[in-house]
Amino acid sequence: MGEIIGERKNVFDNAYVLFGLFIVVVITNTISSIYFISIMLAGVVYVAFTRCLKTQNYYAMIYVILSFLFIELNNGFKPFSIILLGSFIYVYLIPFLTRVMVLDSLNEFLQIVLLYVGIIFIWSLTHDTNFLLFKIIFFNFILDLVLIGFAP
Repeated sequence: MGEIIGERKNVFDNAYVLFGLFIVVVITNTISSIYFISIMLAGVVYVAFTRCLKTQNYYAMIYVILSFLFIELNNGFKPFSIILLGSFIYVYLIPFLTRVMVLDSLNEFLQIVLLYVGIIFIWSLTHDTNFLLFKIIFFNFILDLVLIGFAP
């Protein structure tokens, strides 16, 4: 497992935590198949995905990819659509925006915003959209900022 020099340890660096996240995603999506919880878990799994890519923890990323697949299939998305969206955001959009932006602390918030905008776009392609979906996405965004954004 590679480490970034000068980077602080994160809870998602541990493979057991990623396996636990996978179990939580499977149980939560099996018991409660409403998209409010699934979309919030997609934000948490995306943060774990970017952390695995950052630290080059590719073996533990299998659990993250399986979590994404379970969320995608439960919500009716095409397989690997959110994974491709997350990869596109991480590989193309974030390096461009980090060159443009001055504050590095806004980078994580911007990643979550771009993920939710992409999920809204994917959702509008595959399902009907209404105002309730936008309210739920906004509330999930606020929850992700509180749960993930302020965590060390």
